[in-house]
Amino acid sequence: TAIISLDDPASRGMVMELMMQNRHRIVPVSVSARAAGGIFVDGHMLIDDMDHKAVKALDLATLPTLMGRHNWQNACAAYAVGRALGLEIDVIAAAMREQRDNGKKRIEIAQAFGFGLAAVDRALAQAAEAQPAAGDTFRSTSHVHDPNR
Repeated sequence: TAIISLDDPASRGMVMELMMQNRHRIVPVSVSARAAGGIFVDGHMLIDDMDHKAVKALDLATLPTLMGRHNWQNACAAYAVGRALGLEIDVIAAAMREQRDNGKKRIEIAQAFGFGLAAVDRALAQAAEAQPAAGDTFRSTSHVHDPNR
């Protein structure tokens, strides 16, 4: 089983190539488009279409440790792994609800005047492809800060 994102051109091309070969089970995942036969996000709902039934599996907006589309893409991939291993939807969703923030990518450090203050891990802040995702994640915060500078 190959679990591959549809959210960038290179990966999308890989999915198409592997599907045309018809030798592997491909599970597409996406946070930006419907992924037929895979896992995708519609609004903030994680949709499981692996059985072609488009089941609303999990409301990602209720998971404070998985803020932002980049983390939602990771959640789709992790969810797809669980399903590929034969786990039931409710078991995977419960495990994701219990996930705790390890503090490496996001640390809430204060609430001030109704705005969240947050720190972004330096590794995330330095990855060029991750910067737009980090910015999207924290666009509603009053400050984004690299604590390692």
